[in-house]
Amino acid sequence: MKLFNYVLATGLCFTASTYGQTINLQDYGAIPNDNIDDTQAINQALTDLGVLAESFKNQGIFDSRATLYFPSGVYDYNYIDAQSGQPQPLPVPNNSTLRLEADTKLKFKHYSYMLLEKDSMHIRIIGGIFDASDAASSGAAANGGGFLFENGHNIEIDGVTVQHTGGIGIEFNNVANSVVKNAKLNNNAYYGGQDKLGKNNQWLNSQFNFNGLDNHFKGRGLTIWGGNSLVAGNEFIGNSEYGIRIYASCVDQDNCELSRNANILIKDNYIARNWLQDIYLYAQDDLLSDVFITNNVVDFHYNMGKSDDPIKVHSDPANHPKVPVTIAGRKITFTGNKITNIGNDPEYRAIHVVNAHQVIIKDNEITQFQRGISFGMNTTLGSTVNGDHLIEGNRFNGVRTLIHRNDIGAVTNATFRNNTVISLEGSSLYAGIEFSISNGFLLDNNTFDGFYKGIIVNAGTDAVISRNKTVNSLLTGFQAYGNTPNVLLHNNSFN
Repeated sequence: MKLFNYVLATGLCFTASTYGQTINLQDYGAIPNDNIDDTQAINQALTDLGVLAESFKNQGIFDSRATLYFPSGVYDYNYIDAQSGQPQPLPVPNNSTLRLEADTKLKFKHYSYMLLEKDSMHIRIIGGIFDASDAASSGAAANGGGFLFENGHNIEIDGVTVQHTGGIGIEFNNVANSVVKNAKLNNNAYYGGQDKLGKNNQWLNSQFNFNGLDNHFKGRGLTIWGGNSLVAGNEFIGNSEYGIRIYASCVDQDNCELSRNANILIKDNYIARNWLQDIYLYAQDDLLSDVFITNNVVDFHYNMGKSDDPIKVHSDPANHPKVPVTIAGRKITFTGNKITNIGNDPEYRAIHVVNAHQVIIKDNEITQFQRGISFGMNTTLGSTVNGDHLIEGNRFNGVRTLIHRNDIGAVTNATFRNNTVISLEGSSLYAGIEFSISNGFLLDNNTFDGFYKGIIVNAGTDAVISRNKTVNSLLTGFQAYGNTPNVLLHNNSFN
């Protein structure tokens, strides 16, 4: 009764629904599809929504039961501040819900942020199309985009389309316990989404496609920068730079630990035709650890014109005075992924690891690449460790070589176990695997089928080669040359 009397006193009109108390936008004079600006009606409805939301908050209710409903149709929004003359975002109150029908479109006439909320909490946005394709200016804005939430928690975005913005579709900055699901974040000037310093956020069953301006190398599907997130069941196609980028670098120079990426799970996604990497893990110092990439499908089209390796782990020590230069990236796991090059010529490496530690590549299916795996080190930047890797149980179905001699010299203490490596047609001058200046390797129970030379050890040391099988070798199953002390051969079958 207290809430009922309060709402009557304010003059608000609402109806009951499964979302709690609902305000209907059309009750404020907004008429869809008439090409007449609806800004005043929308802002008045949002003001009243804030009053209703505050009334629930005063009763201790924080589940976004106050709702503004947008019926089907197209609405025009162009909120300009009278004093500054600058465009303003939608003023969405805390503890509230915007609910739009799936075909409802909110058209923005500017390239500023559609929605910018600081200290935001308990906000839900459900359904609808948020579109800036009719914005007054073209190209990327210096400051703008779709939705930006800062220093908030418990944000839910479900079934929303954010497209043609001048920046990022949906951006979380220091946001916790929030979810983006069933969204379409396509054709934005920069990224589809970004999660910066997030805690326990989820990006689920959404599209992050064709972001980035033409010939503009800033288009990413999703960037995770610091914190921990779940990225599952999404689609990342045709972005002008990366599909997914995990970025670990200092946001706060005085406290780099805030920027740590840890316990990130990337699973069950479809990732294809992104112009640089489909998945790119980049770290400075020891800020990237415990990343799990599992059961994804990566269809790599190198012939986009500017493509690089589909998956890359690239870590560089940074010159941050607050952090010692140590191991750059560590405990990164790839399991159960399908990585396929469906271009015309396999000129690339499926997984490229530079300056990383304890990378596990297990039970993946990798098809049609020049190199199945590549390791490297940038010694000029001071990295001292690249090793303790495990490559186990993978099927490389058509590669010119699993490991090239130029890729292995920088790595120590790696185990290759129970892999099947089948030669790509036309790779008659390549070895299945070639160690060069290697140290501390175990090559155990692998099969190399159809290579010019099955296994080559070139100036290797402290290696155990046991229970391996080379078949259909065009010249020899095994060859060692150069200085090869402490290389143990045991129970292999070479032909």
